[in-house]
Amino acid sequence: MPKGECPLKLPNVLGYDLLLALLLGVPGYAGVILSTTPVSPPPVTIRPNCTVDQDTAEASIDGSVTWNPPSSLHPYSLDFADRSPFAASSVAAGSKAKVTGTLVCNRLTVYALTKTRACYFPYTVSKDNGKPCADPGVRVVPPMVGVLFYLELVVLLGLGTLAVWRISARKRTSSLK
Repeated sequence: MPKGECPLKLPNVLGYDLLLALLLGVPGYAGVILSTTPVSPPPVTIRPNCTVDQDTAEASIDGSVTWNPPSSLHPYSLDFADRSPFAASSVAAGSKAKVTGTLVCNRLTVYALTKTRACYFPYTVSKDNGKPCADPGVRVVPPMVGVLFYLELVVLLGLGTLAVWRISARKRTSSLK
């Protein structure tokens, strides 16, 4: 081997780094996507004056929201005017409603859109079959992400930095010839 030449060629080194990143990353990211814990707020209590104890309930896709009516003497419902994060546009108080998302605010886009209007769903509390009350809203948020995700992110960033450093070191070595 001539003096100053590295025993491993650049494509081999990048191939090994890519293989290592795939072995470390793919199973972990699949686990993050497949086994995230849905966020469900505590039950929202509707007060007799039609206000609620949580101004905006935050729940993730596959999480659920339950509204507890103040009494069983009057039927309460939650009505979503334009669009709903649930399968139906109206939810009966006292039942658990599973968050399904929409075409715009879904499992893939919620990370970027959670603080926007796309993942905020205003609703009105109705009493006695249609008398509207205040509008507290529901915001769809990302599920909780485990520590493993951040650990793998640091490992991948480290591998990327190492690859860039190796490339620049080789360029310096070859320019000295």
